[in-house]
Amino acid sequence: MANLKTFSGFPIQNLSSDPVPFAQAKINNPYVGSWASGGALNTARNQIGNAGSGATNALGFGGNLPGGEQKLTESYNGTSWTEVADLNVVRRLIDGIGATNTAALAVGGYGGPPGYQDLVEQWDGSSWTEIAETNSVHGTGGSAGTTTSGLVFGGVPSVTPSALTESWNGSSWTEVGDLNDARIHLGSCGTSNTAALGFGGDTPGITANTEQWNGSSWTEVNNLNTARQQLSGAGNSTEALAFGGSEPAGSVKTESWDGSSWSEVNDLSTARWELGGAGLNGTNAIAFGGDSPGGKQNATEEWTAAVFTINPVTTS
Repeated sequence: MANLKTFSGFPIQNLSSDPVPFAQAKINNPYVGSWASGGALNTARNQIGNAGSGATNALGFGGNLPGGEQKLTESYNGTSWTEVADLNVVRRLIDGIGATNTAALAVGGYGGPPGYQDLVEQWDGSSWTEIAETNSVHGTGGSAGTTTSGLVFGGVPSVTPSALTESWNGSSWTEVGDLNDARIHLGSCGTSNTAALGFGGDTPGITANTEQWNGSSWTEVNNLNTARQQLSGAGNSTEALAFGGSEPAGSVKTESWDGSSWSEVNDLSTARWELGGAGLNGTNAIAFGGDSPGGKQNATEEWTAAVFTINPVTTS
């Protein structure tokens, strides 16, 4: 019987004995990566609002210091943070929306009095402007999308946490389908008002529950490996990261989402909760600020995917 080498001129590889390292590594863990130190915030704080595309482009606004709520805004360029124009109203626990540091929404949050708010401010790269209010007060919730296609959900401590979801079309807010599990202090991500992910939080009681939004309703999907609240997230509904939080002790854990399940990946360097986070996918993200056993944080960490080297294959 003729063999294939006679016709092709080279042997066929057997994956178990002669794998291609790049391809096999990507199959084994398509979202492997690590955190590295970035430029520190100018002002250490927790409960900070966030927006941006990842490790080279982010916005942090509002937050909390020992003196109370803040209106400070800082912009990140991949190397350092720069103080830019303040929010009009001091707030913390803001639900931040935006895919860039030049276009963002600061939705709700706590600034007392009056406490939790329905106030929305829009960032255009140089200043904040008050725009259409939400139908209900918001804060401590999840958020996703852009300044023309946004979503806020859950949050607002009360007798029971909220399951409320509101969708933004660039000019007005509309109440849409509720979360299956009402909660506060959840992690979230998403790139539009039709695709988002909400995970973890307090129901009350720390949860690992994850829900996926399809534009009209929420579906419960596979849970985080570690239940936690006050965490942050980056990415979209099919490729995401969840990092930090409280278990109730401060957490360094990072998990990656591949569209169907969570996998534990490399930890943050610093355990922290109530931190900011941004990114459009699971391979490029930023974590900044937060609270820790050592106090308010100004540390920034950048997540990047591992770079695999393609080894040449020899034939005989």
